[in-house]
Amino acid sequence: MPLKERVAGIDLMLKLIELAAEKHFRVYFFGAKEEVVTKVVEHFKKTVS
Repeated sequence: MPLKERVAGIDLMLKLIELAAEKHFRVYFFGAKEEVVTKVVEHFKKTVS
């Protein structure tokens, strides 16, 4: 089945994080310095409920 439109990576990531919060799934962030990951996690804890 072909995609209806192009999906940007950041849009997909945000939607998946929202879905994970709704379903009480854990999310793992990696690939940056520990300080950066810590700030990202803090940001999503504040903005996604």
